[in-house]
Amino acid sequence: MLVTNQGLTNENGVELIQLNRDSGDQEGICRDVPNLYKEIFAPTGGLLGNPGQEVAVVCSKWWCQCWSLSSESPKWTISQQKLSEERKYSASIVIGNGKTLWITGGRKVYMRRLGSDRSTELVTILDGDSCSFSVTPGPDLPEKMSHHCLAKLNSTTSILIGGTMNGNKVYQSTYFLDIPTSKQGAGFALQGPDLNTGRYEHACGVLLSSNPGDGQVVIVVGGKSKPGFYLRSTEIWKVDVSQHWTMGPNLPVGISAAGGVASPDGKSFLLVGGYRDDKNSGSKSIFRLEYPWKWTELDQKLQVNRKEVVVMLVPDSFC
Repeated sequence: MLVTNQGLTNENGVELIQLNRDSGDQEGICRDVPNLYKEIFAPTGGLLGNPGQEVAVVCSKWWCQCWSLSSESPKWTISQQKLSEERKYSASIVIGNGKTLWITGGRKVYMRRLGSDRSTELVTILDGDSCSFSVTPGPDLPEKMSHHCLAKLNSTTSILIGGTMNGNKVYQSTYFLDIPTSKQGAGFALQGPDLNTGRYEHACGVLLSSNPGDGQVVIVVGGKSKPGFYLRSTEIWKVDVSQHWTMGPNLPVGISAAGGVASPDGKSFLLVGGYRDDKNSGSKSIFRLEYPWKWTELDQKLQVNRKEVVVMLVPDSFC
């Protein structure tokens, strides 16, 4: 598991953590990872490339940065291609046979003002060693939003969850979005079940429940309901069973701006770092949620306090 973010003590630092393939428990710290080429702020990212040639990609503001183990001198390389928009607090998923990062929404500077955006773009890896991409526009989101969450349900459909517009309006809504292959070939949005609590700066993910009757479930946890109000609550939607979100177990503390990722076996959810209301700062915490839906704080911690976290599963070869 690779973790990076706007670090509170190391603004461009990266951690690589070895996980137990079944349980998601941390087994130790892998090799030291070089610092990012450039400091980041409110980033997004994912693992791109063909199997055996994967590249870790982190995007913030105008630029994406790559880390490729196949390079003769493994280090982070900054792309020469700029994103079409300056993006912060956006959300993304990996699509297109694992070669494209679909970056959605976020906040950008427009006419000297910071505002939420509904545009999206497709960042497709061309060469990992040189951090070369093609950047093309994607379909617009149904609303202007930032601090939202995006998760992939299957190869053709994603779910867009919550978020905020300009820090004022907070969304309870969810949308099913076609995963784009091009701007012309996608863009259909169907409204999904509303959350019980509108939230932003939350984490989300898709699991396969250990309870056979549940099937695929979507997890939403933490975030804020308004500035300064940190949420402990978890919401669970059983995709094939229910038309409504149900309340899950509370976290022991309110957390926002954490990273979220399913465990390697897809049966538990890891919440990594984030801004804790009991510490009034970023944290080193890692929490795990698993059926029968209980949160456990792991004994292992991140090396430094982190918030606005990008977390991604990477192959064992990265260790």
